[in-house]
Amino acid sequence: MIDDSWRVQRIFEENVFTIELIDGSDLYEYERLLGSLCKRAKVLLVCFSLVDPESVEFVMQNIHPWRTNAKCTIPAVLVGTKSDLWRSEEEVEALRQKHRAPVSISQIKVLAQELGAQSYNICSAKKGEGIDEVLTSVMREFKRSHQVENTKKGQGQWTIGRKKKVLENAKCAVM
Repeated sequence: MIDDSWRVQRIFEENVFTIELIDGSDLYEYERLLGSLCKRAKVLLVCFSLVDPESVEFVMQNIHPWRTNAKCTIPAVLVGTKSDLWRSEEEVEALRQKHRAPVSISQIKVLAQELGAQSYNICSAKKGEGIDEVLTSVMREFKRSHQVENTKKGQGQWTIGRKKKVLENAKCAVM
């Protein structure tokens, strides 16, 4: 089930990109759609909460095997969310009281390596922090994996999606 979708246009290295993010949270629905997801998506954002260590476990137990077993070779970008809470002393203390800890940078690096993610970012949607960096990572990975040449300003538009003369109908799957 698709929970949300969002479209944004950005310029990266003199190319115009239209990025469509498709978000869903239902793993069972993902399992049903996995085959077509790997064929349609051009970049995979694997998101987890920086203040919920169980979300890292979820990624390792569910997304990692799917990526490996399905031979999903699309570029992946790992994204740690809720960085505003991750930096909050109050949130860290609340986690400690539950005998838990926020996700560490070393855990993020290991997770990125295990997933074969080309990069990792942290962001806070609530505060609007790190969002541009995430989108830049998506465009960089798309461009790298599709060997997109720079065009003269205004002469080329790229949409992460189905390949035509111009790439259209962007799909960036968010898991």
